[in-house]
Amino acid sequence: MPTALPISSHAVRRHPFDGVRALLICVVVAGHLELTDFFVGGQARVLGFFAISGFLVTSLLLKEHDRTELIDVKGFYFKRIARLFPPLLLACVLTLVASAAATHQWWTSSGVEPVFALATVGAALSQTLVFFAASGETLAYELVPVWSLNIDQFFYLVAAPLMAWMLRFRSRRTLALVFAAFAATSFIWSTYLTVGGASDARVAYGVDTRSGAIVLGAFAAIAVTHPRVKRFLVENALVIAIGCGVAIFVLGTRTFIDTTEHMTTWAQPAFAAAIVLLLAVLWYSPKLAAPVLTSAALVWIGLRSYGIFLFHVPVMMATGGVTDDLWRNLVIIGLTVGIAAASYRWLETPISHAVRDRVKARAAAKTASEPAGYGTVVDVTGVPTLPRVEESLKS
Repeated sequence: MPTALPISSHAVRRHPFDGVRALLICVVVAGHLELTDFFVGGQARVLGFFAISGFLVTSLLLKEHDRTELIDVKGFYFKRIARLFPPLLLACVLTLVASAAATHQWWTSSGVEPVFALATVGAALSQTLVFFAASGETLAYELVPVWSLNIDQFFYLVAAPLMAWMLRFRSRRTLALVFAAFAATSFIWSTYLTVGGASDARVAYGVDTRSGAIVLGAFAAIAVTHPRVKRFLVENALVIAIGCGVAIFVLGTRTFIDTTEHMTTWAQPAFAAAIVLLLAVLWYSPKLAAPVLTSAALVWIGLRSYGIFLFHVPVMMATGGVTDDLWRNLVIIGLTVGIAAASYRWLETPISHAVRDRVKARAAAKTASEPAGYGTVVDVTGVPTLPRVEESLKS
């Protein structure tokens, strides 16, 4: 297994997507710690992570197809599992620690009873937690954030084989229309259920009602490869970025418009579209966000945002639950960031690199065994190269 790269080696890797991720995770953590109620509910706050995930994953698959005319679906799954599951396992361990501490009174902990904790861990690892959450079932609070990870993983399960098949027999335009139709259907269905009186949990946590943002991100990743779209985004980058920023602030804080707490009606597609359009602008004009979103501090946090996302609630519950004590909140944040940094350095990076290298070696061996002329390699067009961007994907 190759050793993990030193943290300092990422000093040259500066892209505003990491800064966006950092800001999003700060808002999520502040909400769960109840440091502020300035932003809308947690289920709405993860829409940004969904948009980034859909955009980047689709861009990486398009890049692979441009390079090899194929998409290695199996290799993609292996890399996603290697990236997502090691920190998830660690979050499950922290949940069980919180439960044991509360049961045996080792220290002040708000963990639930062991049987309940084990049941929630089972749901998290089997990717069924989102269904329990949508049905209104009570779960160990430590792992409730995993519901959004389940949404990501269902998207991966569908998107990779769909793209592999459609790019083989259909055009990118057709694929983009399919993604657009899926996104629109999800947004409309969510609004319909909300207006129809469905429970808040059903709409806020549903796979069908919450997939719109991630699929919209996938649509945008295809759309930006079109020369006209690229030209429009580059020529109007500043105006679009400012407009999207204002829309995100107004909708996300309910400053002038009172949307539903978890943003499940018309505001969901508006909010998601603003985020996706901003990502599309930053994709071609990353310097537009400099030096704020590309600052060393925000990039560092953004690269570790997945671990912070998974660990902050278990750490909070293991240390006594929600509190208004400033110093204890600072301790919770410090512990969370420390665990996330250690996980990124010694768990996530080495495992992810090892699996990625194995996938590359398998692909190279397969190519070498094929007859000459099979699977012609073509130049990559339309998709900018972002070094190591797949390492910091969230959800």
